Parts: sequence; C-alpha cells; structure tokens
Amino acid sequence: MDEPEQPDYYGDLEIDFQSTVKEIKRAFYRLAKLCHPDKQAPGFNGDAIREAQVALCNELRRREYDRTYPEIRLQWLQHRKEVNAHNLREQLNKVEEERNRRKATEESAKKEAEAERRRKLAEDQRLAALKAEKERLRAQKEIRAEERSREAGRRAQERQEREAKERLRRAEEQKAEKEREERECLRRTKEKLAQERSSKALKQRREQQEKEAKERLVQILVEERQDTIRKNWTTMRAQAESRHLQPTEIHTPALNGTKSYLRVVVAFEELAINAKGH
Repeated sequence: MDEPEQPDYYGDLEIDFQSTVKEIKRAFYRLAKLCHPDKQAPGFNGDAIREAQVALCNELRRREYDRTYPEIRLQWLQHRKEVNAHNLREQLNKVEEERNRRKATEESAKKEAEAERRRKLAEDQRLAALKAEKERLRAQKEIRAEERSREAGRRAQERQEREAKERLRRAEEQKAEKEREERECLRRTKEKLAQERSSKALKQRREQQEKEAKERLVQILVEERQDTIRKNWTTMRAQAESRHLQPTEIHTPALNGTKSYLRVVVAFEELAINAKGH
C-alpha cells in the first residue's frame, strides 16, 4: 500500500498543529538525536524530519501547507489505519503459522516419543532376558565359589591355628627373655645407684670436713687479731695515763695503727662470713 503524496510534517515531528517555531525546532532536535547513526532508533526517518522542520519553520511554506493539512491529515490517518490493520493481519498470520508449526512439532515429537518408547520397551525386554541369563550363571558361579570358599576357609583356619600356636610359643619365649633382661638391668641399675650414692656420700663428707676446717682457721685468725688489738689498746691506754693525757686528745700514730688494725679485723670477719656462705 502506497503512502499519500503529501507528507505529514506534523506527524513526522510528533507535534501539534498549533506548535510554535521553538517547539518545532525542539521536536526536530529531539528526533534528530534518535536518528543519529550511533543510536539509529527504528521507525525514524532522518530526511523526513529534516524536510518537515525546514518546511514548518518557513512561514510562507507553512501557511500554504496548513491550508491543505486537514485533507493530508485524513489521508495519513487512513493510511496509518490500513498499515496497522495490515501489520495486525501479518502478526495474526505469524501467530497462526507459529501455532501450526508448534502443533506439527508436537505431533512429530509424540510420534518419535512413541517410537522411542516401543524401542526402549523392546530393548528392556532384551536386557531383562540377558539379565535373567546372567543371574542364572551368577547363581551357579556363586554356588561353586561358596564351595571353594568353604574349603579354602577350612584350610585357612587350620593354617591360622598352627600359626597362632607358633606365635604363642614365640611370645612366651620372648616374654621370658624380656623378664630375664629386665631383672638383669634392674640389678645393674641398683648396683650403679649404690656406687653413686657411696661416692656422693664420700664427696659430701670430704667437702663438709674442708668447710669446717676453713671455718676453724678463720675463727683462729679472727681471735688472734682481736687479742692483738686488745693488747695494743691496753698498751696505748697505759701510755696515755702515764703522760697525763685525756682520751680525747690521743692522736698518736699508734692509735692510727689501731684503727688500721680494726679495719683489718673487719675485713677478716667479712672474709669469714663469705667463707661460711660458700
């Protein structure tokens, strides 16, 4: 079906008959973006909207176009109605064709399924017969295998009994040998411990004797130093009294020597304490 000779500028730009030039340009730019090659929206013709924009933006051409637009609009309405009806019929035809195709496919699938079912049934019957034969042969093999198994079990049991007796005898011999070795090891351990305790006791006794001897020696030295200090102090006191001196005025070298003796005695006492601590 052919389109009307005169284009529908308002319909192409999707605007109203009373639209202003500004609205026409806005509609043109909006549709031009949709007609861009990067987007290329379906159903839009770039040349048609460009021609419509040029014609409607020209005041003289628009005025002349508007005088015949009611008739043009009716022609386009009728054309679009026919196109929609045609498209609807095509869609209905496609739906009917799809239904018929699906129906044919379903019938073919049913036939194939029936054939597959029959084939599978025959295959199952054949497999069942084979299975029954295999089961019969298996039962016979199991009977013979059971007989052989009983015989082998009897022989294995006899062999296990002989091996168990032999293991028991060896275990008893190993146990007796192990007990003998343990008794011998225990005896040696006791002897070794007794020797270690004896040597340790001797060592401790010797260390104790050495320690006591050192302590006695330190005590003797301390006592000797104390006696010496007492004698020196008595001597110095007697000298002071003979010279009619006060005790506070004693600053003789002898007294300084006494102080040195005292420091020596203190040092010996610390040595004795350290010796006792060790």
